[in-house]
Amino acid sequence: MNSQLSYTAVLCSYNAEQTVCEALKSILDQSMMFEELIIIDDCSTDSTVSQISKFTVNNSKIIFIQNSYNVGQAASRNIASKFATGKVLIFFDDDDTSNNLRAENHLLLHEKGADITFVSSLKAYSNGYKTEFKNNQVENLTLINIDWVHKLLLGKSDSLIQNLSVPTSTCSVLKSAFVRIGGFDENFRRLEDIEFFLKLVLAGGTSSWSPRILVTRKATYSSDKGGNIDSTYEKILIEKYSEYLSKKLYNLAISKNRIRNAYFTKSRFEFLIYICRPNTLALAISNPIYIIVGLKRLLHDLRKGKS
Repeated sequence: MNSQLSYTAVLCSYNAEQTVCEALKSILDQSMMFEELIIIDDCSTDSTVSQISKFTVNNSKIIFIQNSYNVGQAASRNIASKFATGKVLIFFDDDDTSNNLRAENHLLLHEKGADITFVSSLKAYSNGYKTEFKNNQVENLTLINIDWVHKLLLGKSDSLIQNLSVPTSTCSVLKSAFVRIGGFDENFRRLEDIEFFLKLVLAGGTSSWSPRILVTRKATYSSDKGGNIDSTYEKILIEKYSEYLSKKLYNLAISKNRIRNAYFTKSRFEFLIYICRPNTLALAISNPIYIIVGLKRLLHDLRKGKS
């Protein structure tokens, strides 16, 4: 494929000594070469920087920046965008690997008119379990804003957008669109991908998805991400976009968030209280699987003797 669009590859790293080399190799193996690869290290305390340095020697197309203090992925990606000369920004994660056709796939969707594009992915866990996150084939979609707010904050959606996901690690965006909406909100240390996408949707951006599985996302664990941290930022996200929710749906979203937070902080008594509250009945009616899964998790943990 000969594309008229150039792209900048963006990789943010933090304590990824076990995975960053494989991630970088998959970027360098893309069928369509980047204009430049911008790597932002967010103050790693392990050997990540020395691992990256192996790739930067004598490669003028790689720009390597080390933050003076830890700022988070949202801020790091914003820093990278200021150095980018490509018309498209393609975001890669330091614990993922990308198929060599990934960049080509993104650019093809952008040439058809999309502001932001996503490919499908495979989530791989340390115990060998794998699950697919396969998108529908959708091109140049512009939806009523409320549809996306309901999907991303409440998990409620019609069939058109039901099987569409928006993780940044599978994303590319026109730099002009990125600049127009002010990039990522740096107040979000987690769920910044959802906030960014909602912001673009609210600005009238067009979106495309590919069903091709072109990213393998490794399920890694650290102190700066996980259930209770995610639920904290989920509440911030709900508050930021509360104007797009009716009072009933806002209360529903808050109830869902409280249940998640109680579970992940192991507040079992609080978890059961929220499960039994009237608002939860509405959540159960609108999304019964959510409640069933929550109760199954609790019973499983109690059987295993977790505190």
